[in-house]
Amino acid sequence: MRRLLQILLPLLVLGGAVAWLVHSIGNMPAAASRAPAFVPPLVRVVVARPESVRLDVQASGTVEARTSVTVSSQVAGRVKSVSQALRAGGFFAAGEALVGIEPEDFEFTLVQRKAELARAQVQLLREQAEAEAALKAWHQIEGDRQPTALVAREPQLAEARALVASAQAQVQQAELNLSRTTVALPFAGRIRKAMVDVGQYVMTGQALAEAYATDVAEVRLPIGAEDLAFVDLPMLHEGDKEPHGAAEMTLTAEFAGRTHTWQGVIDRTEGEMDRRTRQVTAVGRVESPYAAGGMENRPPLKVGMFVQATVKGRTFDGVVTLPRSALRPDSTVVVLDSENRISFRKVDVLRSDRTNALVRSGLAAGDRVCVSPLEAPVEGMAVRVADEARTPGSPVPEGSAR
Repeated sequence: MRRLLQILLPLLVLGGAVAWLVHSIGNMPAAASRAPAFVPPLVRVVVARPESVRLDVQASGTVEARTSVTVSSQVAGRVKSVSQALRAGGFFAAGEALVGIEPEDFEFTLVQRKAELARAQVQLLREQAEAEAALKAWHQIEGDRQPTALVAREPQLAEARALVASAQAQVQQAELNLSRTTVALPFAGRIRKAMVDVGQYVMTGQALAEAYATDVAEVRLPIGAEDLAFVDLPMLHEGDKEPHGAAEMTLTAEFAGRTHTWQGVIDRTEGEMDRRTRQVTAVGRVESPYAAGGMENRPPLKVGMFVQATVKGRTFDGVVTLPRSALRPDSTVVVLDSENRISFRKVDVLRSDRTNALVRSGLAAGDRVCVSPLEAPVEGMAVRVADEARTPGSPVPEGSAR
């Protein structure tokens, strides 16, 4: 009996507790159910304000000399003198003597050629006198009958005149060779490399130095085909002697820890498009690249310097500048109506980059454009505007608008 009570008593207590719990749960009041309230997403907007923008084009290139030559000797001889400018980096003036070759041999040759010319002239005078005497004797004997060419000594006269002309040419050649003992260039420039010195014997055609002109520097600037719509590059058509137009450009370079600028123009484009990059190469020109240009401490625009170029572009009217986040992949934007409901608007994008998108058409002044990302947006969906006073004041891409 005691063991039976020990078993049944705990079971009775447990059963009572379960019965009380079931009764309590069954008599609890039912909870009231209601649908969750919809909260419109919070977005930020910009107000479309059409304006005029100038779209410049950025490019980069290396400064090159427009005129670059190898200075060669036109005569053979021993070098007698060299200019102080004939060293790497030396400046020289137009017509300045860079190399002097010993002239004595050429002076002797010139004297000989002048003597030969004098002999030829004497021979011509002798033939002319003999021809006059022969004609006089002919007319005394034959009267008015026409003499033959041999009687008039016409072949001898022709030969004498030819000898004089040849001797004159020999003198001119000797004078030219003598003048070539002084090596000079017809433009002012700078020496890139010197390859000769005093006492060296040089042959005809031997290279003496490498030089380039300093009046104009050029920069070859590759420009992508998509950027050609924004600039007026000078183009040359068949039959044209000179390209039409010249776009302004500004060159920028870092030198000695400072940024310097030079002004120039794009005066031509190369004849072919790059087959690999599909780019057009514009050639910019900077006058007097080694002049200070009125800017203190500005270095010369040296050949070989790497520069960034900003080519002045066209001006477009009625362009709306939007943050790049406002533009969807299908070239649409989200526009809010007066009740803060969204709609999708197709726009014509003039240009875009990582920061901004320039819209040419599709938006009117005062349109509110959503710049916040939306998850699964649908036409007519209501939103809340965080800051309606914000305008598209974010910076325009560098060099894109003025």
